[in-house]
Amino acid sequence: KALGLILSHPMTPSRQQESHRASCAPLMAKTGPTKTTEVYHSIYGENGCGKSPLAVCARESLSFRSDFDVLCNGFCIAADETGGGMICRGAGIPRHSSRKKTKHAFTMTWRVMSTIDFGRHSEDYVEYRPGFPASFYQRIDAITRIRASRSLDLATGPGTIALELAARGSSVVGIDISAELVATARRVSKQRNLEDNVHFRVARAENTGLDANAFDLVTAGQCWHWFDSAAAMAETQRVLRPGGVLAIAHYSYLAAHSPVARETEDLILAFNPSWSMASSAGIFPELIDEVIHGGFSLVEQFCYQHDEAFSHVRWRGRIRTCNGVGSGGLSPSEVQRFDEALSRLLRRKYPDPMLVTHRVWCVVARKPS
Repeated sequence: KALGLILSHPMTPSRQQESHRASCAPLMAKTGPTKTTEVYHSIYGENGCGKSPLAVCARESLSFRSDFDVLCNGFCIAADETGGGMICRGAGIPRHSSRKKTKHAFTMTWRVMSTIDFGRHSEDYVEYRPGFPASFYQRIDAITRIRASRSLDLATGPGTIALELAARGSSVVGIDISAELVATARRVSKQRNLEDNVHFRVARAENTGLDANAFDLVTAGQCWHWFDSAAAMAETQRVLRPGGVLAIAHYSYLAAHSPVARETEDLILAFNPSWSMASSAGIFPELIDEVIHGGFSLVEQFCYQHDEAFSHVRWRGRIRTCNGVGSGGLSPSEVQRFDEALSRLLRRKYPDPMLVTHRVWCVVARKPS
């Protein structure tokens, strides 16, 4: 027996929503209306979650007493009576952790996937994924002096921001939950002769284990949406000194302004219809109120566009780090097939190198003195 389940926000259908429906349609056509139910529901947690659609399509039957947890990493956990669980491929990526529960027995089908793990392609991160342009650090330095400061970089990955802050004279701690990425960051710091200025450790943004009032600057690049926002905000308040600065930043390619990015996203959706992060505008105004509600004083938000040069090889490597591809969205064999398809697309239609339009967006806030 199969149950096709689509949870979505009531909005104009997006590219990924249409893809979700298309991917579920064959299942619904096969099982018929009496065996397949399509449900539309808006998920609103206490912090206002549910801005992205969640799609589940059935592959294998599983009976359980459900306890649906829509987590901040976008997966739906179906817990059975013994406390075990199966992870389904979900499209919803709420801004905060949220929970909706039902207490009914279902027979459902799930496409099982592993959790997001950016450490799987840590070398691609270092080699191919672009960091923020130099102009970003100039803007931050104009707000709070980087040289001789103490900085903490949350979800540092391979140390992209942490290493740039260290190169500009800050004493930096970078934390990440991925041991593979932390190991990569340490290796790169030695290659750049920065190991005396930056130290990396495995830790979570919500519980860093670091001293209180210890940092002048806390940065979070391309990562806040993966956190429990309220807990991470409280921890940032704790570790920043009075008057210290929090900078939450994004550096996003713009599919709306770059044909190669749009066609790449279409290809991702062809391989992974439940991927929910397509068509990002690269702006996150909801974070402004989040930092204010977290007890910070808003300093400013800034936003500007930047054209990043990519060779075909670099663009393919950058896309392999995408959460919809190599960092959890596809299996290793699927990643290889996707990469080959992307390579064919690039050779057929795009120059080498090519420019891809990106947007820098940042909200800067200060802990009260």
